Amino acid sequence: MKNIIPLKMLTLALIHFFMVSADTPACAQQADTINIVQTSTKGTIKATSSSPQKIFSEIARYLYGQRQVSSISYSSRKINHRIDSAQLFEVPGGESPAALFALPGYEADYILTINSYPKGFFKTRVFAPTGVFLDSSFRPTHFLAERKFQYTPATQNTDMLLETEVTIDSERKEDKYLLIYTTNKTGRLVSYDKYVMRSAQGIVGLELHLR
Repeated sequence: MKNIIPLKMLTLALIHFFMVSADTPACAQQADTINIVQTSTKGTIKATSSSPQKIFSEIARYLYGQRQVSSISYSSRKINHRIDSAQLFEVPGGESPAALFALPGYEADYILTINSYPKGFFKTRVFAPTGVFLDSSFRPTHFLAERKFQYTPATQNTDMLLETEVTIDSERKEDKYLLIYTTNKTGRLVSYDKYVMRSAQGIVGLELHLR
């Protein structure tokens, strides 16, 4: 008789379980199945899949599971995220830092401005972003190529930046996350100012504008 769980305690435990399950995305509940390993040489985090789309999915799920997510919403429309090389992921083309952004659930069309600023004292290097949009299950939906970003040179009062705009409308309402990385951390930015070099660190900003 002493080992029997009181009915009231069992009922409360079941209610708590179902409430937590309902609030947690399926992808987060399966976090222990993420196929991510850390290499023993450089500490680079590597997805075990060889498929590019699955690699991006696994990196995004890993960042989500580590609570490394920056969110933007209709009420909080601007956010900046510091990119650094302390944590690198193996992506198609090499190794790269990565940042995961959560987008708002679709309510109305909006324009998402994505920019990259240099950081540090000598601001002659900039993080050149490439992006992957993903759905709520972290499946890639759209890709954002580096060439879509426009270069704006520095002025006396502003830093140089790379910037692009993406329209999120009813046809793209499945876009729930944006994974940002770079395809090349070193070298000169092709076709840009000869003094502008790539960097493995910087500041990536998102800003939401209603249409």
